[in-house]
Amino acid sequence: MSTQALVSILLPVRNNEHHLVACLESLLSQTYTNIEIIAIDDYSRDNSYAILTSYRKKDKRIKIYRNVKQYGLRLTLNRCVKRSRGEFIAFMNPDDYSSKSRIARQVQFLLQNQKIAAVGTQCYIVNSYDKKLEASRFPSEHETIYNSLLHTDSMQPESIMINKYNVPKDLLQFTSDAYPYIYRRFLLNLVKYGEVANIGTRLYFHRDSNIVKLSMRKYLPIFMKLLVKSHTLYDYRPTFSALFMPLVKGI
Repeated sequence: MSTQALVSILLPVRNNEHHLVACLESLLSQTYTNIEIIAIDDYSRDNSYAILTSYRKKDKRIKIYRNVKQYGLRLTLNRCVKRSRGEFIAFMNPDDYSSKSRIARQVQFLLQNQKIAAVGTQCYIVNSYDKKLEASRFPSEHETIYNSLLHTDSMQPESIMINKYNVPKDLLQFTSDAYPYIYRRFLLNLVKYGEVANIGTRLYFHRDSNIVKLSMRKYLPIFMKLLVKSHTLYDYRPTFSALFMPLVKGI
């Protein structure tokens, strides 16, 4: 493993004081130490920015910024990307946390698999008290992931690490979709240029409070809109059976 490769971890923050400490502790305790944490506070109204400031005093690998007003997730993520310097870019949800070996395992995987543009991990769904509620069973191979990108059985978006030099520079930007579809659109664009994979080990812990659960009546219009855009904007062509799996399983 190259110990020289810098990993930029993008951390958009907005009113996350309840779990932000656990998130930062998990990142700062990574076994892979050559990291920078690009944390941008989106004009939080709680103690999130104060927490970031206190941790920056402890560890200079944290780079913090604050939006002058609430810009939303899209602009905040794009600002994070612009400030990143790493060869690899990782995502992080401020309510979640990672295992200590997550970054090391992902860097190693990308170095050993040069054709892979992005790699995610398996994850646990946990509650506010860190009790494990569910374990993911995401596919590991590109073809299966590609065919299921429109629904949540493909990847945990914030567990992903990107090899920045395997994708065009202008691809590293986010559109105006709301969470979690902002990441789905990003992935649809990414798979035009490189393959994706999931590590089989559960290295990411996702809060159940972050899971968006919609009724089929509300979900179907969103799905169909995303489907049309995926075909017209990204030439996304999954298999027929995989395409309609979300309609059977829901979100």
